[in-house]
Amino acid sequence: MKKTIIALAMLASVGAASAAEVTINGAYSSTDNTQYSLGIVVGQSIMAFGNIGIGAEGALDFTKKNDVKNQTDVFANAVVSYDLGTFAPYVLAGPGYRWSDAAGNEAQYNIGAGTKIKLTDLMNLDVRYRRIDNFDNNRSEDKVTVGIGFKF
Repeated sequence: MKKTIIALAMLASVGAASAAEVTINGAYSSTDNTQYSLGIVVGQSIMAFGNIGIGAEGALDFTKKNDVKNQTDVFANAVVSYDLGTFAPYVLAGPGYRWSDAAGNEAQYNIGAGTKIKLTDLMNLDVRYRRIDNFDNNRSEDKVTVGIGFKF
């Protein structure tokens, strides 16, 4: 029994290791203040049930608002996706923290959805929307990003 459990654990870790992905993304907005955002997302597939995948990701966003204000966000998200072959829509949610010159530092959370569009076996286009809010629900932000993901 022990050997079976160890073999299953090793098989699961090999499968998970092949599904690691790094995405570099960005966004630009000129609604209130001209701003841009650059980010990196590091994700890992944890398990799959047919076409449904469950994973985790860490996201880091750097946003420059007008000429003087900067903001850095860090999130730990749970991700559920549905693989359709060329497209893989997903939803995400998780807690995070923000360091901001404009609004101060605060704990926050984000929820969102997106899709990954397969470009090659090792590269995809990632388009996502996230609603970012603090736990007092008095400061929110909508963010749409486009990125290129690389699988390892």
